[in-house]
Amino acid sequence: MGKYPLFGVRPQANAIDMGIPFHHGCLMTVKSCPVGTFILFFILFSAVSVRAEELRFVYENFPPLTYINDAGEARGQSIELVREACRRLGVEPHFIWQPFIRALDSVKYGFVDAIIDVFRNASREEYLYYSESGETADAVVLYMNAKNAYVPRTLSDIGTSSVGAVRGYYLGKGVHDLLGEKISYVKDSETLCHMILLGRIQFAIGNSLAMEYYKKESGRFSRVKVAFIVERVAYHLAFSKTLGRRGQVLADMFGQEIDRIRAERMLE
Repeated sequence: MGKYPLFGVRPQANAIDMGIPFHHGCLMTVKSCPVGTFILFFILFSAVSVRAEELRFVYENFPPLTYINDAGEARGQSIELVREACRRLGVEPHFIWQPFIRALDSVKYGFVDAIIDVFRNASREEYLYYSESGETADAVVLYMNAKNAYVPRTLSDIGTSSVGAVRGYYLGKGVHDLLGEKISYVKDSETLCHMILLGRIQFAIGNSLAMEYYKKESGRFSRVKVAFIVERVAYHLAFSKTLGRRGQVLADMFGQEIDRIRAERMLE
């Protein structure tokens, strides 16, 4: 057998490229097709749907969902979900770590096929197909140093205080308009925790999953505490629109498969 799947069909010309709907790699509908031809198409396209295909997934350091370990390997809850979904769908995954802003550019211009755990907004929908299922829930939270006596209840209560945030992250509806130039941007959530403790910023707008991970794992950030929740959010696996219609089909398939994996694990 050559480098391509059964029947010599190259991966780029498989059923996903043709926009044929699949469920577990099986053809769902073929209109105006005799029964014998239907069976032939079923066997043919089931064999070559996404088998032996390679996909490139970009991710950032956002533990516990995605991160790169000391050995340079992709790890995290979302990484393992995508890895298992790839195994079930017959896809060979390649995980590529990049800082968040660069990761967005890579998926936007087609240097990679998909990005793991990204917030959905109008500007990103111009170049991403989002999985409608399989999302991960989180919250945007205002953090502060526990030594501070004053605890704000709304963002308006911050006044002239300095605020930190991770560059490129969604901070909540209207936050940019409200806080504007008060915000100092950093590279990741761990840096936010450091800046709060060092007194370089008085408050930080961070994502709960990552901030709580660093607080728990490092043991150094116990004085970083929650002031209030700004907004509840969800992250998605999203595929580049440079893939054409195939990107939307992949987004749907992976979202459904991730939901299925989570449901099975809850029953274990």
